[in-house]
Amino acid sequence: AMVFNMAGDYKSATRMARLARSILKETTKTKEVTPYTILMTCLHVEGWTQPREQVLLSLNEAQRIGMQNGNFEYGFLLWSCTVGFLLTVGYHLETIATTAVELLEQSHLYSVDAIYSMTEQHIVLIQCLREGDGPNWQKLESFRFEIDPTDGDQTWRFVSGIVARLDIAVIFGNLDLASAMVNDLEPFLPLCAMYTVKPMQLFLSCLTFAGLARSVNRRRNLAQARKYSKEIKKLVGTQGTHIIHKYMLMDAAILWADPRGNVTKVAKAFEEGIAHAEDISYLQDVALGSELAGEFFISIGDNDRARDYLQKALDFYDEWGAVAKARALMRDRAEYVAAEADFNSMPSSMQPGRRRSSRKSFIDAPLPLTSTPVLEVPVVPESIRETSPMPDSNPCKERKSTQELSELTWDQTASFSVS
Repeated sequence: AMVFNMAGDYKSATRMARLARSILKETTKTKEVTPYTILMTCLHVEGWTQPREQVLLSLNEAQRIGMQNGNFEYGFLLWSCTVGFLLTVGYHLETIATTAVELLEQSHLYSVDAIYSMTEQHIVLIQCLREGDGPNWQKLESFRFEIDPTDGDQTWRFVSGIVARLDIAVIFGNLDLASAMVNDLEPFLPLCAMYTVKPMQLFLSCLTFAGLARSVNRRRNLAQARKYSKEIKKLVGTQGTHIIHKYMLMDAAILWADPRGNVTKVAKAFEEGIAHAEDISYLQDVALGSELAGEFFISIGDNDRARDYLQKALDFYDEWGAVAKARALMRDRAEYVAAEADFNSMPSSMQPGRRRSSRKSFIDAPLPLTSTPVLEVPVVPESIRETSPMPDSNPCKERKSTQELSELTWDQTASFSVS
């Protein structure tokens, strides 16, 4: 399945992944490789083509088997990959924050340092989107100089941190930092083949250089943007169609930056890309695409359509749970979206940030405490959600033994689970 996937034959890759699954079900001698096999097929094959609920079920199955067989390292790895997958496919940020914080605590408790480091970077992204009045750019940029990416133990922490900061920079419009993140990521692209990394990296990189092309070094930056667009177009044809909306939005951004671009084609590309993203509920891409479309219509003087798109962007940032970004958009484009004062007079169910957690900021604390959090889970379908109580997770307790770990299940280690 991996070979077919790398060769671009995603239909054969999917067939091989199904065959691998059937072999695992038919024999009891493959329990040790089951978590690894399922993880690889989910992130490298099925994530590109299968419904997200089905992929989540598979990740949960693999994690459960790993924990039950004492393979707790893969259990934590699968939990971490699930957090990354939830971020990729547009689940509500508060839901993801709950399980990410719990994973951070548990990985610290059990000394799984690699998982702790990667989860830490997921939480950096979530906090910047949800808390405060905007990112601390100086603090975010300093990360680039604090880690040696050539150190094998630090490589994935570096890659995860750079991808998170690239996402933050594009969403908040800091294209200079975004271009620096793209350059830092370039040597590590062979590590970014997973569904949870590669499409986002190409998408954000293209938007970065297309945005820069509108103001400086148009020819060079457009060439860079087109390079990433061609790569993702190839992935659409070889890996699967879950990312076709990203290609459409990239195409719209490139057409906008090209002085020869046709206004009608730009508008249509934005419209179709946003519609496709909305069809598969990728909330973050609907929001970002709508914001870009709004900015495009401002640039051509069509304020009515700009207002419609920017209001839609605000609604979807809020629906995604990106409260800080919604607040920034209201501040920066107050003449195009409902003013903050107007929202204060609305019913609470219609106000931006209506799902914001009361939990304090969880980035600066050395170890967040989230024993048995009780939060509304608005996005995860009821059919794949469990509400099993969690055990006491006091980080001051003794570290658990390998035998105790092997008896844990997903429900006992994560606040979010699918079954």
